[in-house]
Amino acid sequence: MDEKKDGIESADKKEETMMKDKSTEVKPEAKKEEKQSNKLHDWWSKKNREDKISFWTKCLWWTLGIAFLVVFLLSRQIFGADSILGQMFDQNGFVTIGEWFKNHWAAFIKSVVTVIVALMIYMIFKSIMKLVAVRGKAVKTIVSLIVSIVKYVVIIAAIFIVLQTWGVDTSTLVASLGILALVIGLGCQSLINDIVSGLFLITEKTFEVGDIVVIDDFRGTVDEIGIRSTKLVDAAGNIKIVNNSAIGSVVNLSQDLSVAICNVEVTYDVPIEKIEAVIADHIKEVKAKIPAIVEGPFYKGVSSLDSDAGMEVKFVAKCKEEDRYQVQRDLNRDLYIMFDTNGIDMPYTHYYMYKGEETDYEEATAKDIKKAEAFNKGQKEQAGGIEEQTKN
Repeated sequence: MDEKKDGIESADKKEETMMKDKSTEVKPEAKKEEKQSNKLHDWWSKKNREDKISFWTKCLWWTLGIAFLVVFLLSRQIFGADSILGQMFDQNGFVTIGEWFKNHWAAFIKSVVTVIVALMIYMIFKSIMKLVAVRGKAVKTIVSLIVSIVKYVVIIAAIFIVLQTWGVDTSTLVASLGILALVIGLGCQSLINDIVSGLFLITEKTFEVGDIVVIDDFRGTVDEIGIRSTKLVDAAGNIKIVNNSAIGSVVNLSQDLSVAICNVEVTYDVPIEKIEAVIADHIKEVKAKIPAIVEGPFYKGVSSLDSDAGMEVKFVAKCKEEDRYQVQRDLNRDLYIMFDTNGIDMPYTHYYMYKGEETDYEEATAKDIKKAEAFNKGQKEQAGGIEEQTKN
């Protein structure tokens, strides 16, 4: 009997634990909803105050736009058939739009297909040109210009095809292109100047795609040379777009190797001959640690004795412009290690605080106090009327 009771109790306990497991079991749908809510919370928490205000402003504008569109299309039903807005449609605005699509669906589909095909042609051509541009900077520059020209050609061709689809006589437009070109030539002289300047930039090879240049005090990498403008991107990701005709002077930093300069202060306590001997023994090791150095590093000598703490010695190395700042940082590090491991200190400013010596002084006696007061009073009387004056 006891064994049966134990068996029944154990079975009851198993059922209870199973029920608890089922109750604590989280459904997959609940997990997905929790993950989505966490993602939404993370997305919203990452936004700053300005981004949140911008988001709600956009939502407001979209809401107002949709509301205006609905009111406009249902103006006949809302304001009545006799109102100004109600007279714009013979019936429900949605029905009018539906009938328009029903009567012009073929032309609409052809226009959409034309735009999609034109976009695909441009994207495929651009992808092919990017593969070709891998061969070198000169090829990249020419490809950038060709892609820019093809973009405008595809846009113009697509516009003509769409107009022809909607029944516009494009032959008349083509015939009037001569007069249109004359008007554009007179009214868009700056655009023509940009195009001509762009062609000169390509032919004269002033700079190429991938070069680091300085234009109008903006240092950046040439990302694209278009038919109208040139795009530069600096190390921080800032983009500057300059019209080709506005490029007056250019400093091409990639035309030749750049010079990385490193000035190091060393102590006066060590003879300069000792310092130069250490440099001679270890400068090749510095070059081996910095593979970005093309030529050097070279020791130029003592460049300054102006500092009270130590003398300044100069090192230079030639490298690519895109590596210049990193090479300077690496030189600072490795030259410091070189001097430090060979017992040559780099001076720095020391501050000492002098508190003075602790000395026991005798206190003033009554006789001294009386004498000082009499002396002070007498000096004031004798010096009366004598004051410091500033002569103008």
